[in-house]
Amino acid sequence: NRIERLASYALDSGSVVLLTDKLVPSEAVVVLAKRVGFSPTAKHNSLQSKVDACVAMSSLCNKTSKLLKPEEPNTSIDDKEDEDAEGLPASLRLHHFSVPSNSGDPIIDGVKDDIMTFVDQLKPARLKSNLTSLEQCGLSWILNEVKKGDIRFVKADKGGALCVIDSNTIRDMEVDKLCDGDVFECLGESDPIPGVSDSLLELWRHGEEDGYIDRDTSYNVVGLCESGRPSTSPVFKAGIPYYYGLLKVHKLDKEKLKPGANIPLRLVNDLSQSPTSRSDKYI
Repeated sequence: NRIERLASYALDSGSVVLLTDKLVPSEAVVVLAKRVGFSPTAKHNSLQSKVDACVAMSSLCNKTSKLLKPEEPNTSIDDKEDEDAEGLPASLRLHHFSVPSNSGDPIIDGVKDDIMTFVDQLKPARLKSNLTSLEQCGLSWILNEVKKGDIRFVKADKGGALCVIDSNTIRDMEVDKLCDGDVFECLGESDPIPGVSDSLLELWRHGEEDGYIDRDTSYNVVGLCESGRPSTSPVFKAGIPYYYGLLKVHKLDKEKLKPGANIPLRLVNDLSQSPTSRSDKYI
């Protein structure tokens, strides 16, 4: 009864909008009503804990050794990273991870070994789930539907509602939007990204030659090597561009929000992996 009541409230309040003829279980509606960003109770990841501990101890050992022996030059990777990245935003700094090595100081190395041993043997108590047994069934149904790909769970353009819609339906809506010549212009069949990347690197080359940008900044931001060629590191390579659609359900009355409704669509481009993203952040 509680699940049915919560599901009914979620549908009546508009936090979940069903735009598919597929039967969505009440327990799945309740989970969807928790909105985008809700995280089920996580399980302990021992491997991730060990990786995090290695990264933390590597930085801690290097910095502690430097404080205890200031007269000795320190050439650790962490210090070189801080020196090269001076003045850059955190999102552009190149992080070098290494296994913590012995510093030569028995106290520092003893503490490091004790912490790494503790992490290796760590077995925390299992946390109580923030989902009831029925809600866990609803989450399993959602994950199974995502895997099958028959329906999609799409965020509304405004208001934070979550819409459940047939994959073919929203795909047709996206194609119709893209084919609208008044909104979009076809760039042809060839991928324009390599050309954009080359043009951007050429601008950085000129900027470095004219003294606007120093050598370290040029490499850290766009991966321009001293030879003038781009770095092969994946950090500097542009990702595959994509878009996603947001449904403007606020444009229609609640009575019209049903399967087959002609709902306006807003397309959003993801530019976080675009050729210019790192330059944009630096500027």
